[in-house]
Amino acid sequence: MSVQCIVFIPGTLCTSQMFDQIIEQFAHQYTDTDFIALDFVEESTLQAMVDTLNNAINGRSCVLVGFSMGGMVAMHALRSRIPNCQGLVLLNSNSHADLEGREAMRQAQINEAKQIGFQTLFENSFLPNYLFRETDNIRQQIWQMAKQLGLSTFERQSAVLAERPDSLSLLASLDIPVLILAGEHDVLCAAEHQNVMAAAIKKSTLVFIHNAGHFAILEQSKLVTTELENWLNFNKLIGYTES
Repeated sequence: MSVQCIVFIPGTLCTSQMFDQIIEQFAHQYTDTDFIALDFVEESTLQAMVDTLNNAINGRSCVLVGFSMGGMVAMHALRSRIPNCQGLVLLNSNSHADLEGREAMRQAQINEAKQIGFQTLFENSFLPNYLFRETDNIRQQIWQMAKQLGLSTFERQSAVLAERPDSLSLLASLDIPVLILAGEHDVLCAAEHQNVMAAAIKKSTLVFIHNAGHFAILEQSKLVTTELENWLNFNKLIGYTES
């Protein structure tokens, strides 16, 4: 049978709005499944984010769809033995612990933002790493999410990124289907690591989205939606009723 809910988990400085197009399409087609997109604002630990996730699921059968940091939250939820999870989707994410020097780099960015302004830092240091081909529309969409959350939320989410453990062994232990959707030109979550994760997972499907960077979900929204829908249907996680 179809899962009762599919939960979309956002990345750093992203809001639930990034999933609007996917949810709007799915909600019209699959009325037996609840589609939920989370927001993280005040949470400053992985466990706090998992608690928010658990409250949204409320014990129901689910699929977790995590973008970037959201994938790390989903993996930590599985480490915490979240009940009744039937599938995992990692969108432009990774399973490794925080890389050496990254925590110090983020703290330097926070300090710089306090001097030159958050928007200036965001446009100069963050946006150039996000997209394969920049468009004003997508740039503005990404900035508006970051602006809504602000520097204080980035400080809290930076603490979350710094504490995350390596999750490759966790992925190797999973006996549920896992879809890895990766941007072909993602410089933040590189193709090499996507291949490592896929090789470690028993029931993995790896799809590289062409002409997309880290925000493949915005750059190639139709392709991402189609690949996600095909995987959900193939694994009978959505739109399926036992006869």
